[in-house]
Amino acid sequence: MSHDLNKLREKIDTIDDEIVGLLSKRMEIVEKVGQYKKEMQLPPLDKKRLEEVLHTKKNKAKILGISESLVEKLFKVIHDHSVKLQKKV
Repeated sequence: MSHDLNKLREKIDTIDDEIVGLLSKRMEIVEKVGQYKKEMQLPPLDKKRLEEVLHTKKNKAKILGISESLVEKLFKVIHDHSVKLQKKV
């Protein structure tokens, strides 16, 4: 049974590595968005965009049968970090 648990944990570790890699790619794009907003004199925070993203991702979570609350919290954290990153550009 311990062997099965280790295999499952290895799968989780692989998925976690993929998530971190995707976050890295996302942040690279966030920096480009920040640069664009700076050049166009747009504020880093776009509340309407945040609402759209949260709505869309929560609907996706519902379709996939995972916690909408978890997805909302996760994307709020990602968005907060993204705004901070854009402010640094």
